Amino acid sequence: MIPGPRGVDDDHADAAELEVVLRPLLDTALGAAEELEDRVAPAHLRALQVLGTTGPAQVSTLAEATGMLPSTASRLSDRLAAAGLVERAPSPTNRRATLLTLTRAGHDVLAELADLRVRRLQRVLSTMDPADRDALLRGMRAYAAAAEHERQDERDARR
Repeated sequence: MIPGPRGVDDDHADAAELEVVLRPLLDTALGAAEELEDRVAPAHLRALQVLGTTGPAQVSTLAEATGMLPSTASRLSDRLAAAGLVERAPSPTNRRATLLTLTRAGHDVLAELADLRVRRLQRVLSTMDPADRDALLRGMRAYAAAAEHERQDERDARR
């Protein structure tokens, strides 16, 4: 078994426990992505997920969101375009920038990933007691709302 975080104080005990109990959920999501690896490289899939979340975005936005250097993100976007997963076009607001937009094929890859995740999650959820499943969903909804609030605070702080 993989150990939990070391040296956790009482203020961080809930976060440390959550880190441990989330591992099976993360494994489920990663397993779905691994099913696509023979067709879509992990870095490509991550880029598609970013564009699926942001909508059309400049290469610099993709680089920032994925932690890549802009030159690496540019080469990646070239490969995604060659694979028919994104379209590259000059940005209408900055002619020196390139705007990336998911193609139908790019959207299809993301939909297939979501379908794989849903099937894997359903297998696990179907074994849970209904009350536990409802509690899990309530808690995850609250977590998602809090995480979105935190992301918005971070975006506001950068402005």
